[in-house]
Amino acid sequence: MSQASGPSAALVRALPLAAPAAAVLVLLAGAAAALADVRHGAVVLCVGAVVAVALGAVGALGWKQPGRAGLLAAAGLLLLTAYAGAASALTGTVAAAAAGAVPVAALGLVLRPGRVLWGLLGGAWAVGLAAALASPSVLDHLLALVLGCLPATLLALGIGVQRRFDAEALQAALEAAEASLVRDPLTGLANRQGVDLLGTQIVETARRQGDAVHCVIVQADGAGLVAGLPREARDEFLVAVAEALRGATRTTDVVAHWEAAEFWVLGPGPGMPPAELERRVSRRLAADPAVSSGAISLDADRVAASIVAGGAMLAPWDAGTLDTLLERGRQELLARCTLLQDAPGPLSRRDATR
Repeated sequence: MSQASGPSAALVRALPLAAPAAAVLVLLAGAAAALADVRHGAVVLCVGAVVAVALGAVGALGWKQPGRAGLLAAAGLLLLTAYAGAASALTGTVAAAAAGAVPVAALGLVLRPGRVLWGLLGGAWAVGLAAALASPSVLDHLLALVLGCLPATLLALGIGVQRRFDAEALQAALEAAEASLVRDPLTGLANRQGVDLLGTQIVETARRQGDAVHCVIVQADGAGLVAGLPREARDEFLVAVAEALRGATRTTDVVAHWEAAEFWVLGPGPGMPPAELERRVSRRLAADPAVSSGAISLDADRVAASIVAGGAMLAPWDAGTLDTLLERGRQELLARCTLLQDAPGPLSRRDATR
């Protein structure tokens, strides 16, 4: 499975919109300093105009070169930090410095929302209000603060509302999955219907948030050893595989029993490499007494030969659907099986398409 390298997935979608938004906020902060008639306010406005043009260029490059989103975002944050420092040094007022620093927090909220960045906004308001009330020209400083902080606060609120809507939509999908009896009766995992329901919601949420989506297909009988076991032993082995997959994956991932000895893992982000998931699941199964003894009696080598995984990822800029992702995962599994068949080893692995 190809991994996203370099930039964070969220940057790719957010940067082309976040950089121009930050540019507008810089101009507003500079205009606030000029209108408030603070020291060197006009110079601050000129510096803000230069930084705004540079941020516009960053946004345009982010749109054309998504692979460099991480480098461009770092450049944008450096520009904003330099502007905030220049505004503070030129005006000599804490209120203007707070207004100049707000675009940094605003861009951070777009790229990686969190309580820390909300705290930055709250701190900017608190420091700015305290400085304005302590200054001789209270109204001028309040005007600078409002023009600098209000747009960023509204932007943050909009992002927060969207995030909450996405979380509620995913929760509603989870509840619908439970209500629709989309669980596999043997393993307790999601079944095909559950993958369709939850997978579609995961893909739609990732699209809105500029994130990637991954899937890994795990064939639990790659060596054909489990097929020769009695039915009760086969079922016991599949339950053990399900428990191993639960323990090896994240709570945000959907783990499903697709058919026979085939399992699916679907979730946001680039996910875990298939080879690593193979290793973790095999290690957990080899340590399970129910697998290494009794009716199953598979040693570590035979367990490792049985677990084969292949995966795929939809990058943030990929317009593919859930079906596209699953089909790519199937092709990667077939390629992985072919590679392992040709590789020398004590146990051969059979084609997972049988």
